[in-house]
Amino acid sequence: MKTKVSLFLLSLLFSFTGLQAQSLTKADNAKTKKEKILEKKLEFFKKNLELTPKEAAKFEKAYMNYAEKKQSIRKTYRKEFFMKINKENFKNISNEEALKLLEIKQKLDRQANDLDESFAKELIEILPPNKVLMFYQLNRKFNKKMIQRLKHRKMQNRRREMRDNK
Repeated sequence: MKTKVSLFLLSLLFSFTGLQAQSLTKADNAKTKKEKILEKKLEFFKKNLELTPKEAAKFEKAYMNYAEKKQSIRKTYRKEFFMKINKENFKNISNEEALKLLEIKQKLDRQANDLDESFAKELIEILPPNKVLMFYQLNRKFNKKMIQRLKHRKMQNRRREMRDNK
């Protein structure tokens, strides 16, 4: 009898931990993906910029701070601007509401530009100017590669869907 109760409790414990492991939401997965991409991006920069350990430490701290603030601005942009002008209610927005939304957009654009400017100044304090220029080139190169990978993955998924629907 005791073994049956123990087995029952063990099976309950295992099923609970299995359910808990499966409870990762899409937001959690997206956050994890963003963190992985950010880590890869930092490693890409460190490797290609040939940073000294001292430069790497300062660069990583500055870049992480910049990326966090940039993400916050993007999140606000989506929430305060794009979500409010979706296709369904875009035509129904009054002129007053449209002006308010345009003001919000301009404010967020200024914040993003100010952040970019302050990050550029901070980079110049951390790295030699030629490495700062190289950083911008590498940033563009990395983003281009990521977009190509996403397009490639999207095409593969479409092909897979078409093949599965046949």
